[in-house]
Amino acid sequence: MQHVVVVRSLVSLAVASILFLPREAVAENKKPSAASSKPRASESKSDFDLFGATPAPMAAFAAPDPRIAKRRQLLTLHQTLGLVTAAGMIGTTVLGQLNYNDRFGGGFSTGRFELVHAAAATGTTVAFATAGVLAWLAPVPFEKKTAHGFDSLTIHKICMAGATVGMATEMGLGLWTTLHEGRLDQVALAQTHLAIGYATAGLLVTGALALVFMSE
Repeated sequence: MQHVVVVRSLVSLAVASILFLPREAVAENKKPSAASSKPRASESKSDFDLFGATPAPMAAFAAPDPRIAKRRQLLTLHQTLGLVTAAGMIGTTVLGQLNYNDRFGGGFSTGRFELVHAAAATGTTVAFATAGVLAWLAPVPFEKKTAHGFDSLTIHKICMAGATVGMATEMGLGLWTTLHEGRLDQVALAQTHLAIGYATAGLLVTGALALVFMSE
């Protein structure tokens, strides 16, 4: 009988170990480990660190390039002088036409428009040269985009290049016409000078309008 009791006890113990051992193992597996119980560094911090280091784009925005402000200032002056030059060239051309009519229109030559025409031409030339220097001195703090086709900036540059040639030609031709006072070719020189003046005025007005509507 004792052997039977011992055998039954061993069998009961074996069955109990089989029934309860897997549950304990699963329970142990479900226990959080020391590594997993610790919060992750990425999860412990908020996605928006308001008190951290300033991101690079915000830092660049907070401290803008001083060349941008200088470029804006110089180009604003350039635009203003460009409009003044265009208006001055129109006035100079009108005075040149009046002077031509007075000198070579068939009536008595009084010369009353010569000084005012020369003064207007000188002022327009100085304004034109100053506007060009301001545009040349304006810094370029960023890479310019290559334009495809004829945009307003391209039209402005083409007109100003042609106006530069016209202004230089007008100065030389005007002086040459004055030196030919009383000669037979003076009328032809004066006509050429007047025609180039009209063409230069047209280029300046077109370039100035392109500059007004230009977006860089």
